Amino acid sequence: MKFDENNKIRFGQDHQFHIGVPSEVDFKVENFTDGRFVLTAYGYGQLEPHDQYSYGNGKIYPYNLTEEQNEEFKKHAQGPVLNHPF
Repeated sequence: MKFDENNKIRFGQDHQFHIGVPSEVDFKVENFTDGRFVLTAYGYGQLEPHDQYSYGNGKIYPYNLTEEQNEEFKKHAQGPVLNHPF
């Protein structure tokens, strides 16, 4: 899933909060928990193929999505809800 250059999607990443998911990256969207999603890509938390650049800045966790954004994420989401240790 790619994002518009001027998107205003709020997200958490590496214990910080940001606005505007990077637009030049094709992210894999996965179901996370409680109707939320996690985005991964090379340089954004992707572990394979493993090299010095693969993990990068960590996964992206969007939040406060509009209804329209939520529906778009659902269309692209892959896999079952991921288990997490929290």
